[in-house]
Amino acid sequence: MSLDMLDTNFSGLSSGDYILRMSIIADKLEAHPAFPEFPEHVPGPARLRELVEQFKKALDAAANGDRQKIAEKKAIRAEGEQAQTITAYHVTMISIHRKDPTVLLNTGWELRHRAAWGKGASNSIPEAPSKFIVKHGATPGTIAASVNRAHGTASIELQATEGDPSIDSSWTLLGMFLQCRMEVKNLEPAKRYHFRARFHAAGTKGAWSQIVNLIVI
Repeated sequence: MSLDMLDTNFSGLSSGDYILRMSIIADKLEAHPAFPEFPEHVPGPARLRELVEQFKKALDAAANGDRQKIAEKKAIRAEGEQAQTITAYHVTMISIHRKDPTVLLNTGWELRHRAAWGKGASNSIPEAPSKFIVKHGATPGTIAASVNRAHGTASIELQATEGDPSIDSSWTLLGMFLQCRMEVKNLEPAKRYHFRARFHAAGTKGAWSQIVNLIVI
């Protein structure tokens, strides 16, 4: 297993997507049972949140086109991207040390390779989930999603959007899951969401499922 199992290339993200992805990582890591704390040399979720807030302020300050403010914004984003990369390497090293690839799931990063899941996986592109269900969860702001089982798949990517589902850039990552049954918390009640899912296997991404919409309660 290499140290680049998690996709830490955020250079192509818009400012809004970068803020969202960093926030999701911080939330996921705080809730992850494998990481009750982080060593001093690893930024961790608290530091990632600090850098997000700094970037938001720098983004507002640079809105008028001031060159110095724009340079400061770029510097803060570069620091944030470096911080999340260092944290991702730490997460991967814990996974390697424990010989447990499931540690890499639900961290906020997308998986880069199939290698973590062992040998014998098919190299073909996964088919779209033939069954995708989203229901209300047991608590407010929670949904329970499920997909059919698929041979040779490593993980399931779950996305949602509150906007126009036909616009691909409106979708955001909710998590990467190993199990076919998935739970997502902290969604906004009384709001309509659109959901979709796809399989990842052998370093490839399958086709998306049908879109399911649900008003979260």
